[in-house]
Amino acid sequence: MQFLGQAGYREIAAASMRAKEAMTAGLTAIPGVTVFGDPQLWAFAFGAEDVDMQQVAALMGKRGWMCGGTTQPKGIHMMPTPVHEPVAADYVAAITECIALVRAGDATQAKAAAYN
Repeated sequence: MQFLGQAGYREIAAASMRAKEAMTAGLTAIPGVTVFGDPQLWAFAFGAEDVDMQQVAALMGKRGWMCGGTTQPKGIHMMPTPVHEPVAADYVAAITECIALVRAGDATQAKAAAYN
């Protein structure tokens, strides 16, 4: 707050929320993909019952996107920040392509999410 001030903080928070809204809208437009729960802030998780989301995350990693996995339910966790706002559509497009590859049988080696 000292550096950004209230207006600066509000803009960062608003940009994070705009990124989240763009991403969740795009993701839920993919057949079978759901956002888990009803996230009120910027962080959310999503998945699809018919897709191994760890394989999707592995394919995303090959494209330069870092995806955190969730275990219950199995999915991908996302915490958008202002830097995600201009690339939200790119993220959704990459997820869409990776889900299509997994559905088509791409057997990418994936590590399961683990928490120590």
